[in-house]
Amino acid sequence: HHHSCPLLCCQVMMGELECAVTGKGFDALLLPPYEPELLQPMLRRGTVFARMSPDNKRDLMELLGSGLQTAAAPGCPKLGLHVGFCGDGANDCGALKAAHVGERWVGPATWMAAGWMQDDACS
Repeated sequence: HHHSCPLLCCQVMMGELECAVTGKGFDALLLPPYEPELLQPMLRRGTVFARMSPDNKRDLMELLGSGLQTAAAPGCPKLGLHVGFCGDGANDCGALKAAHVGERWVGPATWMAAGWMQDDACS
C-alpha cells in the first residue's frame, strides 16, 4: 500500500515522475479496496503499460476512458479521457472495442501468425 511506498512511488503519486506499469502491477492496483490516490496517478503518469493480459488491456482502456464497466471492479474511478488502442491479434478485441478509436493491424506477419483470423473476429 502507498503508506509504505518507496520514494519513487511517492514521486509518481505527486506527479514528479512518469512510470511503467506491468500487467501484474495493474492487477495489484485493481485489488479492492480501491485507492484512488494511488490508482489515478499511476494511470495518469503511466507512459508504458506492458505485459498485459487481454482483460488488462480492456480494463485499462475503460479506466482511462469512461470507467471500468466489468462487475469485477465496481466503483472504480474513471479518467474520462479519449483513448485509442492499436492491436494485432484476436486477444486485443476487448481493448479495441473499449477504446474510443481502435486500430487493428493486419499485416503479412500478423496474418501468418493468426491465419485463421477472419475480418470479423472482433465484431
